[in-house]
Amino acid sequence: MAGLAALLCALPLAWAALAENATIALFNGRDLDGFYTFLRDRGRDHDPQSVFTVNDGLLRISGEEWGCLTTEREYENYHLVAEFKWGVKTWAPREDKARDSGILLHSIGEDGAYSGIWMHSIECQVIEGGTGDLIVVGDGSNRFSVTSPVNKVLTDEPVVYKQDGALTTRNSGRTNWFARDAEWKDEKGFRGMRDVEKPLGEWNRLECIAEGGKLSIVLNGVVVNQAFDVTPRKGRIQIQSEAAEIFFRRFDLTPLTTEAPAAATARKHRFIYNSDGNNMLIYKDYPMKPADLYSYVDEVADTQVTSFFISPNFGMPVTYPTEVGDLIGAHASPELSAGIRPDAAKKSSALGIMNTRALIEAGADAVAPVIDRAHEKGMEAFISWRLNEVHAVEQEDSLIFSRFWKEHPEWRIGKAGDPMPQVYHDIVGPNVHPIVSSWLPGGLNFAVPEVRAHRLAQLRECCERFDLDGLELDFQRFPMYFKPGEETDHIATMTAWMRDVRAMTNEVGVQRGRPIRLCARILARPEQNRAIGLDPIAWAHEGLLDFVIVSHYLRNDYPLPIRAYRELLPSSMPIYASIEVAPTVDAFRRLARQLWEDGVDGIYLFNFFTKREGGKEPPYELLDELGRPDTIAEELG
Repeated sequence: MAGLAALLCALPLAWAALAENATIALFNGRDLDGFYTFLRDRGRDHDPQSVFTVNDGLLRISGEEWGCLTTEREYENYHLVAEFKWGVKTWAPREDKARDSGILLHSIGEDGAYSGIWMHSIECQVIEGGTGDLIVVGDGSNRFSVTSPVNKVLTDEPVVYKQDGALTTRNSGRTNWFARDAEWKDEKGFRGMRDVEKPLGEWNRLECIAEGGKLSIVLNGVVVNQAFDVTPRKGRIQIQSEAAEIFFRRFDLTPLTTEAPAAATARKHRFIYNSDGNNMLIYKDYPMKPADLYSYVDEVADTQVTSFFISPNFGMPVTYPTEVGDLIGAHASPELSAGIRPDAAKKSSALGIMNTRALIEAGADAVAPVIDRAHEKGMEAFISWRLNEVHAVEQEDSLIFSRFWKEHPEWRIGKAGDPMPQVYHDIVGPNVHPIVSSWLPGGLNFAVPEVRAHRLAQLRECCERFDLDGLELDFQRFPMYFKPGEETDHIATMTAWMRDVRAMTNEVGVQRGRPIRLCARILARPEQNRAIGLDPIAWAHEGLLDFVIVSHYLRNDYPLPIRAYRELLPSSMPIYASIEVAPTVDAFRRLARQLWEDGVDGIYLFNFFTKREGGKEPPYELLDELGRPDTIAEELG
């Protein structure tokens, strides 16, 4: 895979690297100039049934006969934008099947060489429920192939694009887009639970970005599929007629350059390592001493890591003595307290509580020594506050519940398992256990003034108690803040609360003589933030944030849309991007390369340490690679 690694390092992301050449309207809105037609059994430019027509600025493909519309010219290194919607008509033999079409890229060879209909090519599938699938429409040889990161493939399961999956090269077959419904059926009108494609009759924006050997498919703003080392890398472009009526109002192509965009010089570089407080307390024997915490900092020190983020949350309680919340274990029920013993099992909350108590008895806590050690090792130190913890809220009681939460059920959004709009399932993603989604409605309702005041008081206590350099508001832990249906009504509510947080950090910063930076870990896609009542774009433009971290929820489901965020945020604001736990070192490398290509100002590692839960050590050697694009090693294959 050395060639692939070199390619990934060298190529900038396509949609950021526009050439000076103007965009080409392949479909001009008036006629089929620049295309020719090809129909099975009829051949080239013979269309007596008017399968391909233009009226009122729309290209209509009736689907009545099988064939394609083909560009006169070949193209390479381009950004293709197609806007389409389905019509209502379907035809035999697929009149009751899913509406089907496709865009064939890099088409070469003879017309009709494949099944008497199409040229050999790489297809971006357009089909109900499966738009964005990649299909090798080849001759079975290596002249037509794609290399994609995919799921672990068993003989009886489909191949699915997975951004941190295992690279697999194929010269035939289909690679499904990342969230194609596992229960997909070839039936008209099919819609999956997580479909990005819009409902029948609505316009969709489909982008195919071909740059060298890299091919990215973007549907309605979401990167749904990708391939590397694509062969061939240039050719004609075909639009299929495949028994379903489809309309296009735009079919534009912008040539791409291979020159990398100028690097931002004013924005601060960071390589951020996030550590929750729990993991530092549950692996070492009781009684822990303050120096026992140092190893968790030292293992990332003297690497490329610039910033150590520590979460003081142990579930809803915290790991330091507090006047405005709960110390973990301080208010446990008698039944739960019985299990808090010196011989508690490793990895258990009970052992974490015992070690927290031991640290406090030694005159410390589980946070301050970590911050001090990070400073000693030359790193900046941030508190990362999980704003709406809901771990295990399906249970009757737990050591990680707070009194505030237990005593005020009326201040919660709802209860675990309540129905939620689809956006919350989309945020959590298809590869996270369903119980995690079910937790979200059990969180606190930030529409309640007492909830906002309580959280602000906790943040103030942290800023006043610890020698931190900054405060991270982790909106991904957990991403639900208002009752379903009331989210957009409370965008102003949350923005006003953010003003209060910023005023507090400014005040405490002035009192101690140096500023407290304020940042937010936000949702993967810009529109998801507003959908749940957050407006980080407005916060940034108002000066309420110093930087943002764009993040998935626990899984690297698809490439983060860094370029979209860059267009929305102030040009001077740093954007960092999170890599969630990846299955292999090569997956980490590939994810980091992509993010650097997309123009991030730094990488953020979340839950990197959690491999210890399975008895393995994290690949800490990557901390000397991922922090800069020029030091990432080649993939091992």
